[in-house]
Amino acid sequence: FYSEALNWYEKVIHAAGTSATDGRYARVLSQVSRLYILMGFHEKAKQYLDKSLDIAMSLGDKELLRNVYSNLVNYYEHKGDYKQAYLYEKKLSAIKDSLISNESMKSMNQVQAFFDSDKQKKKIELLQKDKDIGDLELKRKNLILFSTIATMILLGLVAALFVSRSVIRKKANLQLR
Repeated sequence: FYSEALNWYEKVIHAAGTSATDGRYARVLSQVSRLYILMGFHEKAKQYLDKSLDIAMSLGDKELLRNVYSNLVNYYEHKGDYKQAYLYEKKLSAIKDSLISNESMKSMNQVQAFFDSDKQKKKIELLQKDKDIGDLELKRKNLILFSTIATMILLGLVAALFVSRSVIRKKANLQLR
């Protein structure tokens, strides 16, 4: 199945053309190099690995670099050049650590964002409760004000009634005298 897969990958490479310099093209080159390594065509594999490595380096794509470094480790192991395999294994390890730290940083940022949004929600809820308490306090003050005014009016009416009764009694007493 290697040769059949290789034919399909070669079609993709030819369709992309020689000017292709994006990550997808480099990934295809990397996969083709892996097939050539498995088939034992080491020099052909190295050509594709070099192209893929150049593109990955220019793009700064760490995922792609990880794949290319992994293929380079396999390439040098198959060739028996363990010194070069070890050097690329170190680069592979460094890029993996970098990817893991990036993932950790993303996770920490997501957790921080979650807690910040939760904190913001709680602040909003607290402000809403403060507003509700303020509204209730205003209603209570208005009720007290209107009650006080109503009581004063009632007391005024009672006082006016007493005064008018008192005036009426005085007149009645005067007439009786």
